[in-house]
Amino acid sequence: MDQRGPSLKQRPDDIPLLIDTFAKRCSEAYKLPPVLIGDRALERLQSYAWPGNIRELENCIKYLTCLQLDRPVDPSDLPLLYFGDTNETLPIDELAEVGGGRIGREPLETTKTLNRRRAATR
Repeated sequence: MDQRGPSLKQRPDDIPLLIDTFAKRCSEAYKLPPVLIGDRALERLQSYAWPGNIRELENCIKYLTCLQLDRPVDPSDLPLLYFGDTNETLPIDELAEVGGGRIGREPLETTKTLNRRRAATR
């Protein structure tokens, strides 16, 4: 029995409710405050294609919860979402901050990619 419905990309209005549900679930599971999503970040999340559908959104909220930001999430906190369908990219300065700056700017400039394995070998 196939229970597939419309993809998450086709239901952007469902995303805020799903985010709230996943944020509460992650907060309880990890004993952390629930993640807060800023308006601009929400717009990005709603415009993302979500090839992994709801599971990818849930994993994204888990990741954001574990970051333990002391502020609402903004678009620069979402560099791991690839916006290839909008040709939108983040500046290297913002990408270099992924993981608290552990990657750094130079490997990203050299490889022109967010492929962490390839950037880390530079």
